[in-house]
Formats: sequence, structure tokens, C-alpha cells
Amino acid sequence: MDYVLIMTTPAGLCRYVLGDVVRFLSTETPRLVYVGRTKLQLTDFGEHVIEKELTEALTKVCRKSDWTIVNFHVAPIFINSLTGQHRGKHEWWIELRPGTVVTPTGPALAVDLDAELQLLNHDYEAKRKGGSLEAPVVRLVMPGVFEQWMRSQGKWGGQNKMPRCRSDREVADGLAQIARFTAD
Repeated sequence: MDYVLIMTTPAGLCRYVLGDVVRFLSTETPRLVYVGRTKLQLTDFGEHVIEKELTEALTKVCRKSDWTIVNFHVAPIFINSLTGQHRGKHEWWIELRPGTVVTPTGPALAVDLDAELQLLNHDYEAKRKGGSLEAPVVRLVMPGVFEQWMRSQGKWGGQNKMPRCRSDREVADGLAQIARFTAD
């Protein structure tokens, strides 16, 4: 079971949500492990997918084929009546460590990620089966794209980390410019 950390006064008169999600490893000797952030989630289509679930799904899929993840980001692709698209979908940007024996294709990886995420998140599964959320799109990028984006934002090094997901297109559009992908 995962828990959101809340800091409060001894009397409980006020509280502050820290934004971290933790899991107890043991209760006899209390041991916690950090599993994600509450702010990093996708909820644009009612799917309520948190960063931890995205990371778990990608890790499980990559572990099966012995691929190593360097970095990733997931963003929504919003409904656009001008292009005839009637539903939304998730767009995965993934950088794998070079040197794998068999490199996956984006569409094959998308099928596996979609299936794994449906097992991890019932809201996502309901939206996919209900038709309000299309299958995800996976974009495999060349090594260094995420580093280049972080540098362009002045966030390379130190305590800065790549946002794994956002409910807007700011990061994804920046990655598209660097990777020179065109919008679908």
C-alpha cells in the first residue's frame, strides 16, 4: 500500500502535503521507501496514472527484453477536431541505453506498455476499454536528447531531475524540437 506524506503540528491544527508517495517496507522497525510524487501524474482523460505506475510499467517491459532505460517522459496528446482525432492518448518519449542486441520499435513497445499499464491502473484500463483513450504512441529518441533538453532549460546536473510525466505538452514539445519529430 502506498501513502502520501503529510506534515502536521502535534495538535493536528494544520497540515501540509509534502507531495511524496512512500511505501512501508516493514512496520516492526519502520522502514519507508520513496516511490514517487503526487504532482507527477496524468489525469487529462480521467485515467489518474501516477509517475510510479508509469515507471513500473516501463521497467517491467524493458526487463523482459534486457533493455536499459536512460530516461523517459510521458505527455498527453489532446483531442484535436481539426485533425479528425476524437480521443486523446499518451505519448511516451524513451531513451534506451545504446548497445542492446535487439532494439525495439516504438509500436511494439507501445503495445507492451499499454498492456502493462492496464494491469497496474484500473482507471487507465477503463478509459482504454471504454474508448475515451486511444493506444499510446512511443517515440524512441537518440542518445543525448534528454540531456540536451535539460541543458536548454538550465537544469542539467545538481538536484535537477527530468520530469517523468506532465499534464501539458511543454516538455514533449521541447523534446520534439530537439529530436526533430513532427506532430502526428
